[in-house]
Amino acid sequence: MASGKTSSKSKSNSRKKKAAGADKNKHIGIVLSVFLISGILFCYVLPKYSSSFRALTTNVSQTPNSGDSVTEDVGEEEQGQSSSKKDGEGDKTEESKKTSSSTKKTVAAKTEKTTAAKSPAKNVSSKYEITVYVGSQTVGVYRKDDDGKYSILEISFICSTGTVTNPTDYGTYKIMAQYRWRSLMEGSFGQFASEIGNGYLFHSVPGDQKKPNAMSNAGYDRLGTRASHGCIRMCVRDAKWIYDNVPVGTKVKVVTGKGPAGRPIPKRNKAAKYSGWDPTDEWAEGNPYFEDAPAKTTTTTAKTTTAKTTTAKTTASTTSATRQEEGNEGSYLDFAGAVG
Repeated sequence: MASGKTSSKSKSNSRKKKAAGADKNKHIGIVLSVFLISGILFCYVLPKYSSSFRALTTNVSQTPNSGDSVTEDVGEEEQGQSSSKKDGEGDKTEESKKTSSSTKKTVAAKTEKTTAAKSPAKNVSSKYEITVYVGSQTVGVYRKDDDGKYSILEISFICSTGTVTNPTDYGTYKIMAQYRWRSLMEGSFGQFASEIGNGYLFHSVPGDQKKPNAMSNAGYDRLGTRASHGCIRMCVRDAKWIYDNVPVGTKVKVVTGKGPAGRPIPKRNKAAKYSGWDPTDEWAEGNPYFEDAPAKTTTTTAKTTTAKTTTAKTTASTTSATRQEEGNEGSYLDFAGAVG
């Protein structure tokens, strides 16, 4: 009887040990499964998402904070600002794309305000090509012939290029931007400026103020000789012709030879009241050269030819209205190396 009880107890203990062993093996299996899954996550999944997270963090950190704005000061007559606002909430990936696009638009708006002026058209094919002749101190504007070459002289101007010590470098340029007024070196200003690169511009004879009656008298008198710091100076009438008729993107060549004679420019009246005024600047209000001139009238002349019907030819001389273009006042900030 005692031996039966002992045997039954022994079997019970054996079953308990087996059950404990099974539980222990089950726990070990669970632990091993956790470690295995953790290893898979660590080796394959986390690197992928961590790189995406770093890229997202970088994009968000480069985005202006909500309420921040980017402002570019472009002088007393032209100011503008652009802003970008993002709250950083919602889907992070989609938000980073939107903020990146907004940042690019902000930078583009800032650049546009800085350069101001006229923008080049895509694939521009200019009607003209310009050649600056240092040897004759003239500028020739050419249009295309039937073969598509710029060989037909449209108009020519008298100019002043750089002096011997500050020469205008020979080479090929293109009109990059145009300004109604443009600040130059040493606090001077020029009208109807067309920038061609390397710090050079076509512009009127400069003055020490941004006023049409602040022109350098000596600079005007020296037109036709080498007198500038490298820019191509012209009278207002001729600088305005380029500004009005020659688009951004037009090729400009500076050569050593001589070219066609420029159209004549009037002599400056040296009386005190004319001082600082350009004799060709009919667009400047109060210019005494044009206030004192007799009124321009329309005249008609008749011309008769033998065996032909008499015809009438009418010639009209009118004053061109000043062109005012919105957003074309220029930046009034010196570019690096801008000369006069």
